[in-house]
Amino acid sequence: MVTSNAPRFFRSGDQFDFASKVVNLTEEEQTVDVNLSFFKPTNDEVVNLIGRQPQSKQVTIPAGGSKEVVWNLDLTNQEGLIAYKIIASNEEFSDGEQKPVPVLSH
Repeated sequence: MVTSNAPRFFRSGDQFDFASKVVNLTEEEQTVDVNLSFFKPTNDEVVNLIGRQPQSKQVTIPAGGSKEVVWNLDLTNQEGLIAYKIIASNEEFSDGEQKPVPVLSH
């Protein structure tokens, strides 16, 4: 299961750590790929807020445990509505979350 710690809104120009917690509800260790993407929900245009960091990160989670995955975001010159989509998956399991977040001007 993946749960994001997204704010209610961003501010244009913010630099922000976007964290998500991936929980392993199984009785076995799981290795999962966690993929984060951003887009404008009005037209599905892809928005790059993570720069040169990898969009996907791989984590190994012990049985019944959890891991935090963090990306550093740069919201320079962003305004309006941006949505994020985060997916944690492997060969057997997958979970995701998608939510719009407004970007307010200063």
